[in-house]
Amino acid sequence: MGALSEDFKHQLSGVAEGVTMLGEQVNRLETKVDNLETNMNSKFKTVFDYLSRIDDELQDIKKEMERLSLTKADKTEIKELSHRVSNLEKELAEVRRSVKV
Repeated sequence: MGALSEDFKHQLSGVAEGVTMLGEQVNRLETKVDNLETNMNSKFKTVFDYLSRIDDELQDIKKEMERLSLTKADKTEIKELSHRVSNLEKELAEVRRSVKV
């Protein structure tokens, strides 16, 4: 029985060593996963900040396009009004000539 008991103790010691080594590997793996998570969160924040800046710029561009579009429409209206004023000035000049006669 003594030899069997010694063999069992030896096997149990080997299992205990294996469990200890496995625990150390798990700890190292947890550290690597934590570092990876921290790194990924940092990268996600960088990407999110970059996309937010792009979104802000896009909104500014849309506002500027709207402003330019209104300005263009205003220019068209001014051109049309200028043409109408010119026509009215011609008519007024004709009326003045006809009244002087």
